[in-house]
Amino acid sequence: MTPYVELHCHSNFSFLDGGSHPAELAMRAAELEMPALALTDRGGVYGAVRHLQACRKLGVKPIIGSALEVDGDELILIARNLKGYSNLCRLLSLAHADQPKGEARTTLATVAEHRGDLFYLSPTDSESRLRDVQAALGKESVFSELHHHMRPEDPWILEGRAAMAKRCGAQIVATNQVHYHLPARRRLHDVLVAIRHRATLDEAREHLFPNSEHHLKGGSEMRPLFKGYEEALATPWDIAQECDVDLDFRKVRFPGYPVPAGETPFSFLYKLCFEGLRERYRPITSAVTRRLQHELEVIEKTGLAEFFLINWDLMRFAKERGGPARPTSTSTSPPNTASRSSSTSTRSTGGNGPGWFATSSPSSRGWRSGRLARRSASPPSCSTGSPKVSTAGSPKTSRTRCCGPFHLPTCARRAGSSSSSSAGR
Repeated sequence: MTPYVELHCHSNFSFLDGGSHPAELAMRAAELEMPALALTDRGGVYGAVRHLQACRKLGVKPIIGSALEVDGDELILIARNLKGYSNLCRLLSLAHADQPKGEARTTLATVAEHRGDLFYLSPTDSESRLRDVQAALGKESVFSELHHHMRPEDPWILEGRAAMAKRCGAQIVATNQVHYHLPARRRLHDVLVAIRHRATLDEAREHLFPNSEHHLKGGSEMRPLFKGYEEALATPWDIAQECDVDLDFRKVRFPGYPVPAGETPFSFLYKLCFEGLRERYRPITSAVTRRLQHELEVIEKTGLAEFFLINWDLMRFAKERGGPARPTSTSTSPPNTASRSSSTSTRSTGGNGPGWFATSSPSSRGWRSGRLARRSASPPSCSTGSPKVSTAGSPKTSRTRCCGPFHLPTCARRAGSSSSSSAGR
């Protein structure tokens, strides 16, 4: 008998929309003897690394995808390989670019521009929409997604969608549109949805699921719901067998940064730093130059000049595009270099790079005082898996923020944090 594989699954990395951690979902999949499990969080792949790690430990094949709003309709995108994962990440970045924080939307035309090595699951009930998706993304890669959550209307919706798919020549695929690993998590999910809509549970009732059927189910639970549509239950396994995304970050390395002729990465970084120093400090004191010299020595010793140049280039690019390229400090006090420990002063490789040489104007927030950026001694961990960048100034203004959808490869984050720690020692 063909095993059932869940291809539409939200974790708590679908912020305020998922009630279970990727590790809990992977554990439940293993208990159900599910050979593979996809994680398709809304508008991002924030939980991908946790998902990969948890699944591999439990012998479950991890599949990576995302749920994306395309022209107002949901579309599930699943990466077949690393190229497909790259296309998916590019699409997600574009979908976030012009939207409010936490929202991701794009158009079918944009998805088509980055098609290839992706599977697409469409839950639409519109025949014209399904045909449009097929025409734009390729008939062989588009599947009509079928659900059955034991609501009174689900049987005829399932029947109508399957008939529509047959008319369009589309394959059908069964999913359970999972939002938590066990039925008991429905209450937590209800609370999360209410928070998302800034409403009480009573006020948010129209946005809540009517039952707890959106949990992770095995084949024994799904087969009775899809009698007569056995093909839809077999399709997920066919898709899973074609997916192979191995994000082995040990093999990933930062590309070299192209520097002007006659420069090395460190000499170019050195030049940028002192240009920024002359722009922001009037007068330039010996304390400031000593601090900058010390920071540069640490960077040279750890071989991270290109890492900092890439961060500088990212900030420059974001500023040119009008993006949120903020400095990493709101300090309004001069540095007390005499009292700072060496471990604190060498924490110079945070997720956003050296705030003190970023090319922001003197009037930018955080630089108005013309003082050296102050950093926290140890960057706090982030529950979403991406690093947090300290923006600590005085105790009253201390805050942290996630790096957001434009985060750096894990190997670089590890390199930065480990090198800084060793330098501090």
